Order: sequence, then C-alpha cells, then structure tokens
Amino acid sequence: MFRKFWSLLLSLFLTVSISFAVISVARIVINSFDKWSDTEPVELTEIGSPYKFDYDGLTSIQKHTYNEILKNIYSMPEKIEIPETDRDGLEEVFNALLADNPDLYFLKGIQSIENYGFRTFCRMKYSMTKEEYREAQAKIDEVCRKVMSGLTDPDNQWQTELEIHDYIVENCEYEFVKEEGYKYSTAYSALVTGVTACEGYSKAAKMLFDLVGIESMTVGGESVDSSGETVGHMWNIVKIDGEYYHLDCTWDDPVPSEDSSDVELMNELLLNMKSYDFFNLSDEMIKETHVPDGEYVECTATQGNYYIKTEKYYDLYNGETEEKILRHVSDALPDGEGCVMFVFGNKEAYEKAVMELGTKGTLNRFFERKGKETGKKFVKNNLWHNPEELTVTVVIEYNF
Repeated sequence: MFRKFWSLLLSLFLTVSISFAVISVARIVINSFDKWSDTEPVELTEIGSPYKFDYDGLTSIQKHTYNEILKNIYSMPEKIEIPETDRDGLEEVFNALLADNPDLYFLKGIQSIENYGFRTFCRMKYSMTKEEYREAQAKIDEVCRKVMSGLTDPDNQWQTELEIHDYIVENCEYEFVKEEGYKYSTAYSALVTGVTACEGYSKAAKMLFDLVGIESMTVGGESVDSSGETVGHMWNIVKIDGEYYHLDCTWDDPVPSEDSSDVELMNELLLNMKSYDFFNLSDEMIKETHVPDGEYVECTATQGNYYIKTEKYYDLYNGETEEKILRHVSDALPDGEGCVMFVFGNKEAYEKAVMELGTKGTLNRFFERKGKETGKKFVKNNLWHNPEELTVTVVIEYNF
C-alpha cells in the first residue's frame, strides 16, 4: 500500500518537474527567437533615405520590422525574418517604407506572412527581376547625376529646391491609369519614363532632395478642386533654411485646357509657363486645396514662398509695385519666358493692378517702348487675370 503511494507520488513529482523543465526550455527557445522585444529600435540613417518621417509614427515592434525589411530588401530575397506580426501591422510598415524611401520603387506589395515554429517571415512582391532592377537603378543614377551637375548653387537650399522643382515639372507629364496604378506611382516613372502620377512626382522630389541633403517627406491626403470635389493626392513637405513648407510639383505642372475659346494659343503658352503657385506654402496658404491624412510637421513660415521670395507678391498696388512688375517683365524678355505671374494679397490691390496695367494701358505702353528698344513687335492687350486666385499674368508674345 505504502509502496504504491510513494510510487504514485514519485511519478507525480517527476511529471511536474518535467513539465516545468519543458516550459522553461520553451521560454528559452521563444526568447532566443524573439530578439526584438527587449531591444530599442534604432533608425537606420545609412540605408534608404536619411530622413524617415513615417518611421517615427510606428510602434517599437513595427520599427524593428521596418528595419529588418530595409536591411535585407535591396538584395530582393525570397523571404525576410521579422518580429511576429499580423497583416494589418505589416501593411502599415510597408506603407511607411514606401513613403520614406523612394528608392524602393521595385517593391510592389506584400505576398504573405509565414510562421515556422517560433519564427515569422514575410515574402514581398517585386515589380522587376534583379537584373531589371540593376538596369533601372543605372538609369536613375544617370538622371540623378544630370540633375546634380546642373545645380547652380548647391549650398543655397532655396535655389536648389527651385531647380529640382523645375527639373521635375519640365521633364514629367501627368498620367494615371487606375488599372496600372503602380506603373505611374514611383520615382522611377517620374525620373526615367517621364510619365507619372502625383505619387511619382512627390517621390522623385524626395529622392533628389535626399541626395542634396534637404530634409523632406511625402504627404498623403486629398486635394480639393474649384468645384469642391476631392481626390486622393500626394505632395511634399520640405525643410528649407530651417523652416517647413508644402511643395506640390504635380499642381505646378501645367496641363492643357479643354474649355478655352482659344485652346491652341492657351495651351502653348501654358505649357511653356513655369508655375510656382504651390512652391513653399504654409498650412494656412494651402488648407483650401490640400487636406493631409494624419498629422505632419507644422508649416507656418511664408518667407520661402516663391512669389514672396522673388517679390512677385503684393498686398497693395502703387507706383513702386508697378515699377517692380515692369522690371520683372523686362528681365524676362532676354530669357524668352512666355509669361510672368504676379499674386496679390487682397481684392483691392488685384483690381487696381488690372485697371492700371490693362484698362489704362500701362502694359501696352511698356511693350511699345520695349519694341522700339529691341526692334521687335509685341502683341498688345496680353494681360490674363484670375479673380479667384487674385493673380495677374503678363503674357509675352511676339508679333512676327
């Protein structure tokens, strides 16, 4: 009897001991694989973009996932080990990676999450093969070298931003086909093919800003047109001379008009005209047309706005204003510019400018004088004005 009791007790003791041992071993194994839970993630500034805004909004585990993918993705592996996560969490990481790093243009999507024992792996979808990626990167590098070599004053952030903006606007054409959306939404589509959508414009800008050391970020949200209709959109926030501004290269890229009474002339002038309506705007200046998703850095400065910086923005119209406007037009003549635009801060100044320059003939007299000086004839009455935007555009057109 006692012998059976002690045998049973001993068996129970051994069973409990073995169970505890198994649990301890399991914990050791799990902890050995969970190499991220007890470590603080560190931003990888030497890989991808040096400026990673969306990375900052992730959880600690998501940041580890972001880092593991970024460290490995450029070799285009079949799978990458990551911390344990679900599909939604990985989607957030994926979107942050693409927003922060425009050089991941070859990364198309998430294929799967797979668990093997205590280890988790993700598989990614690629838009090209390794050989195609090498060829694509060579083409992008060539374009980047061209842009960098054309910068007139790399130490001047505002001037450098302007020249990058102009390169993108002059060399890109907007197009988006929903069924092939990815094709139009990368830095590659903007810099190499020259046919792209807003996402391509913004990622190309960020890629070039990264190269010259200008902090920037892509901003996802919605744009609002004059009818109040909203559509998904992407643009940039840039840090210039210590201040943050909104920059939208897409909306500064002229598009042909379909409603004008003189479509052909309007399109020719418009497509040759450089637009800076969305070059360095504050939150207040852009809020009617651009609505970001989520929170971004505040943009409160205005001194870097194109029209303010170049003295083409006026809060009143007087003799000094008129003198500045005519000087800007005179300076544009040798450069062959087709238009010069001016922005007014209020309706009163705008209406006075239209009256003095247009109705009273100040601009026509200016062109008559310039015609005698240069021996060229200019088309008169070429003053466009927009009461909604409070803009006045002087059109420079020669009469052959």
